[in-house]
Amino acid sequence: MYLHVKSNIQLGTFQLRKRNLRLSETFLEDLNMLPSTYEKGEYFTFLEIYGTHYSQRGTIGGKYELIYVLDNRTMTSQRITTKDVNECLGFNLNIEANIFFAEVKTKIKNEKCKRLQSENGSENEKKGIIQDIVSLIQGGTTATLTKLNEMLSSNVNSVDVEQYVEWAATLPQAPALIKQEMAPISELIPLNIPDSRLKKVNLDRAVEDYVAEYSVCKCKPCLHGGTVILIEGKCECACTPFYKGEACEIPTSDLRPADTAIHGSWSCWSNWSTCQQGRRQRTRKCNNPAPGYRGRSCPGANLEPGHC
Repeated sequence: MYLHVKSNIQLGTFQLRKRNLRLSETFLEDLNMLPSTYEKGEYFTFLEIYGTHYSQRGTIGGKYELIYVLDNRTMTSQRITTKDVNECLGFNLNIEANIFFAEVKTKIKNEKCKRLQSENGSENEKKGIIQDIVSLIQGGTTATLTKLNEMLSSNVNSVDVEQYVEWAATLPQAPALIKQEMAPISELIPLNIPDSRLKKVNLDRAVEDYVAEYSVCKCKPCLHGGTVILIEGKCECACTPFYKGEACEIPTSDLRPADTAIHGSWSCWSNWSTCQQGRRQRTRKCNNPAPGYRGRSCPGANLEPGHC
């Protein structure tokens, strides 16, 4: 049995101005060094240094996602539900509201949790409820993250919402980018550099070639909600905690989880259509894999227009 807990903590937003951005001297020098004709190697080198896109607006803060692996037999014998575990761990509380001024301990240790601990078996039996924790955390100071990881590896039962409130309190010192809107790197080319329009066209073409060369759309989809990743040009599957194997085909436990949500992923873009009146377009399909079991559909549009 599994308990899935996740949340975002938003601290602030940002948006870059569209004109007169202050670009670094190194970036401007490298832009000036790019050839006016399309040289794939030189443009790829530029992209590997600076990236294909930049964040023009976004949200900073923190994000955590936890999967608690629970012992179903122990929970049944002690008449404990996942709702009880969730409440006793404290994740029914609003962490964001409690970052700075709440006495979380007094709220977590309510009467129901005291009863669960005292009436439903010994401390050893209680510890047997949580078998493992799989965590993904973004943001926070290195010291706090290290402490959390050490606690998770040594004693999963010592980790509850108190530790995550402690982590959340460090987010103002070390926030992470948890949401962003991207724009092509070519939009940063100033109009006053030599051959700026040619270099913008070349850079857009390089981004298109680069993304096509390193895109996971060429990979076969993973099974059971696994995520396709590309490592040194080789397709790999990042499996959920419930499955393992090259294609996430092998269950990690005898307990079969409920059908895992399969989030949709795009196929590769089709070739561009013929140029008509300075316009062209290309399409893609949300079938690699198609969404299933209440999974999310593919983000973005299935049709892309372009100039020619």
